[in-house]
Amino acid sequence: MHWGLLFILGGGFAMADAAKESGMTGLIANSLKSFLQNDRIYILIVCIGMASIITHFLSSNVAYVTILTPIIMDISVVA
Repeated sequence: MHWGLLFILGGGFAMADAAKESGMTGLIANSLKSFLQNDRIYILIVCIGMASIITHFLSSNVAYVTILTPIIMDISVVA
């Protein structure tokens, strides 16, 4: 196992836990609530757009997935 992979996974999990504990995921989900208006296609478009933008600029897809998964889960609860 490469040490870099271990650091990427550990850092991604730490950032996701910090985002969830600080309430950032709920804040983002509530701020998108008025835009989404309970329509599933808008939720899909927002998730795909965020995924394509973040993976274009970030080098680690693992960190992206571990950070954005709680946000998407909160968005689905709001909608």
